Parts: sequence; C-alpha cells; structure tokens
Amino acid sequence: MNIFRNIPALAVVVVTSGAIVAGAAAASFPAGPRSTVDERADVYQSARGFAYDVGAKRVVGYFLTDAGGCAMSLTIAESGEQVTGASARVEFDLAEKATVAVRSSEGGRVDTTCMAGARAVAVVKVAEGEI
Repeated sequence: MNIFRNIPALAVVVVTSGAIVAGAAAASFPAGPRSTVDERADVYQSARGFAYDVGAKRVVGYFLTDAGGCAMSLTIAESGEQVTGASARVEFDLAEKATVAVRSSEGGRVDTTCMAGARAVAVVKVAEGEI
C-alpha cells in the first residue's frame, strides 16, 4: 500500500515559530516542459539526502522514484548543530515537473521540483525578497 498521496501541482509548507502549517493550492505551469534547470538549483538523485536552513528551521529530505512522480519525505526541525526540539515529518507524492515550497516566517524558502521521469529533484534555496 502506498502511504503517499497525490497533491496538486503546488504545495506550500509554512514554517512558523512553534507550528508548521501545510496547505495546497492548484497551480498551472507554462505550456511545454521545463527544459532547463534553474542555474541556482542543486540536483539530487533518488535516495540522496539533502539539507537546507530556512530561517530558524532546517529542512532535511529525500525522495524515491514512484509511479508518476517523486515520493517525497521532508523533516522540519530547529536549525543548529544538535536538534533538541520537536520535528515534523511530511510525506507526499510530487508529480513530475511539479514544485513544492517550504517557507519560513523569518523569510526565505526552499523550492523542490520533481524533474522529468522522476529520476531527480532540483532544489533551490531562495532568499527573502527573491522570486
């Protein structure tokens, strides 16, 4: 049984001090496939972990190739060398060419895109005020 569920093309996980709020909204992408990866992106293959600081939180994740997309697993906890507080784990299917954004109330975000064929994800850390 697949524990992951399909989500719309764009999902937003908002990290606030003391609570993590997750929501999803339908979105559309420009016509045609994404032929290039954002030059700021780090590209990760299936089962390769990644970690980024977003405001006062750390986002640690990985994905596995699943039928039709990337089976994502993200853990969000306090940033720092040693995690002493509670963390939250979010698991979901991300369709090919879809993007999920993890945003911090302190500013900034991490955008993760499931690439064509679900063989890799492209992760971009976006500073506050950047588009």
